[in-house]
Amino acid sequence: LLLMGPFLHVGIALATAISAWVNAGLMMLVLRRRGHLILDTRFKRMVPRFLLASAVMAAAVVLSKEQLIVLTGANAVASGLALAAVIAVGLSVFAATAGLLGAVRFSDFKRMLDRSSR
Repeated sequence: LLLMGPFLHVGIALATAISAWVNAGLMMLVLRRRGHLILDTRFKRMVPRFLLASAVMAAAVVLSKEQLIVLTGANAVASGLALAAVIAVGLSVFAATAGLLGAVRFSDFKRMLDRSSR
């Protein structure tokens, strides 16, 4: 609620995101102390790649949003389609970048999808 004053409705989302990161960090700390969380070399190798893929995705989302900003003043359907396009760009860029950097293997996705269809 403290962030709601200066940031209005965005403050609620920001506070939620901050609390989620604090919660994840505390859980990681407790699990490491208890010996239940062991970060292997694959995980340590993938984290920087995911961070880079996230940064590339953020840049693509900002650039695509700037291109589609003219549609947000139009009717609700055009605004919704513009939002869907920005989301699709972000998802596509992240997946492609993460795949190219080796952060994920597309065979892992295929294996997960095969398991979920059973």
